[in-house]
Amino acid sequence: MHRFSLSALVAALLLPSAPALATNGLFSEGWGALSGGLAGGGAALDLDTMVAANNPAGLVNVGDRRDIGLAYFSPRREYTVSGAFSPAFPPFPGDTVESGSESFLIPNFGYGREMGVDSAFALTVYGNGGMNTDWDASDTVLPTPAGPMAVGTFGMGDAGVDYEQLFVNFAWARRVSPAVSLGVAGIVNYSRLEMKGISGFAPFSTDPSRLSNNGKDDDTGFGAIVSAQFELTDDTSLSVGYQSKISNTFDDYAGLFAGGGDLDIPPRANMGLAHRLDGGSAITFDVERIFYEDSDAIGNPSANLFACLGGDRSQCLGGANGAGFGWNDMTVYKLGFQWQASEDMTWRFGVSHGDQPINPADVTLNIIAPGVIEDHYSVGFTRRLDGDRAFSMSFTYAPEECVSGPSQFVPGQSVEICMSQLLLKGQYSW
Repeated sequence: MHRFSLSALVAALLLPSAPALATNGLFSEGWGALSGGLAGGGAALDLDTMVAANNPAGLVNVGDRRDIGLAYFSPRREYTVSGAFSPAFPPFPGDTVESGSESFLIPNFGYGREMGVDSAFALTVYGNGGMNTDWDASDTVLPTPAGPMAVGTFGMGDAGVDYEQLFVNFAWARRVSPAVSLGVAGIVNYSRLEMKGISGFAPFSTDPSRLSNNGKDDDTGFGAIVSAQFELTDDTSLSVGYQSKISNTFDDYAGLFAGGGDLDIPPRANMGLAHRLDGGSAITFDVERIFYEDSDAIGNPSANLFACLGGDRSQCLGGANGAGFGWNDMTVYKLGFQWQASEDMTWRFGVSHGDQPINPADVTLNIIAPGVIEDHYSVGFTRRLDGDRAFSMSFTYAPEECVSGPSQFVPGQSVEICMSQLLLKGQYSW
């Protein structure tokens, strides 16, 4: 397993308070409070150093700047199993079960500096992720001859996943002509994962000893972002960017993830359009495409479990074409409006929509990771202080979204997974 001292050091400082963030599937809706006010958009508006997470080319318009932020993230996740009962095959029907751990703090940091007239550099640090759940065994109780017994979601006690990601982003941008800027960012990623309560899937695993309840495992991966920004007119900018797939392997869970423990962070592409109005106001429109199907552990269908039972070991959990969560690629559309109310006060509003990535046929396994959010509604502001200092905040509400489908293990049984969330971000800049 790879190790990288810088990422591990930053992770030690940030990850204890940075949970897995579930918004657009696995990825955050955006990074920083300014983008947060635009529902995660504004890639072509070049608001702050956090633009490097989507469009490093925009750094040429950011200037010398430092941003430090903190987000309060409150996800609400639940599942309901209804219909036929089988004591041998979980999950078991009963009352709605709610995931614990509903409050988290997630920091971010950015340092940007001009390098001459037409170049800029930035170092940004931010968290991401999307599969954090905590299902208590006491919420699933079955009658036994000895009395009620707390068995848990999958019959093996407390269940869930703790999945954390940290990105350290080194970005450089260059204005190659008055109308064109290019940018590139190297990413060092540190990921940490713990899975528990799913050892009942041992018959479906290539390595049951490395399937569940093996504590925290971690790995370091490397990736890149490339982007370009075009000044279409004096008031209109267009940006395009692409982030590569980042490879992570969790050896302690080689019997769970396809390819012997590979849980790769999928690639993604984005396009941003910003039109500036008089007085500092602007309209933004962004499109993001996340390629979940390029990561086998995320995109492979969970129905591969039955090919595994039929004798094709390559489709077992941990196999070369092992069963996954069955997520589809996801396209997210983000519309934002920035209103310059006065010299010292700027307001932002945003809305985004993307069809959630989970198929109804895959809901049973996705009790572990119910990343089904589709819509975000946001509002934010920046208050200019003395000199170059400013304070920004954003609030995002994602209404409840549910997906239901048949249980994969008990005919006549259905499973519904639901999620809603609140997200409050604050940021100080100077």
